[in-house]
Formats: sequence, C-alpha cells, structure tokens
Amino acid sequence: MRLSRFLGVAAAAAALVTTAGVAGAAPAGVAPMDKQCDDGYGHIAGAQAPFSGAPGQVTGMGIYTYNPGYPVHVRVYKDVPGAPDPVVASADGTSGQRINAVGQLQGPGAYYTWVSSLSNTEVCRSENVPLG
Repeated sequence: MRLSRFLGVAAAAAALVTTAGVAGAAPAGVAPMDKQCDDGYGHIAGAQAPFSGAPGQVTGMGIYTYNPGYPVHVRVYKDVPGAPDPVVASADGTSGQRINAVGQLQGPGAYYTWVSSLSNTEVCRSENVPLG
C-alpha cells in the first residue's frame, strides 16, 4: 500500500516538472528567447533582447503562440528616462512565427524588444540592453 502511494506521488511530481519545463520552453522550431512570458491563458510569448548586427542597425525578435493567424507586433524601443520611448524598429506578423524587427539605432543607450497582441497590449518585454 505504501509503495503504490509513493509511486503515485512520484508520478504526479514528475508530471508537474515536465509540464513546468514545457511552459518555460521556446515554441517548437524556434530558438529560445531571452525572455519567456505566459499571457495567463497558457499561451507563451518570447522576446529576444535587441542586438546590433550591422553598424548602426538594431534587431529585435519576438514570437507569440496564440491562435494561428493572430496578428502580433514586435517593436524595439530606446529607453529614454523621463520621456516617451521612441520606436526604432517595427515588424508585424502572425502568431506562431518568429518576427524580426529591424531598424536604426538612435545613438547610445538602453534598448528593449516589446511583443504585443492585436490590441497593442504587452505580452512580453525583453530586458534593457546597452547598444550604440
């Protein structure tokens, strides 16, 4: 009796660990993002911290695993303390696809990637990274 109870508890614990690992993982076929977010409804979003590839250029990547074909926006902002943050890169796509927003750096400073839904509500935001 004790052994079967222990095995049942162990199986439940293993299921929780497996479920937690899946929830934090990147969507299938997509490289892991720097920041993984759950929208509260079991859909996962990811935001890759922006980076500078070519001189003067900035790229931010995002993904959202909502319903297929759902509009998703990816924006890169420059963090400007005490003022509205300007958009420096922007791209639109649909859920389930990695979306790359490419633009121009606006001088040295901190930049972040923002993934939002159709209503422009934030789903996931990367950490600020210094660029430029």
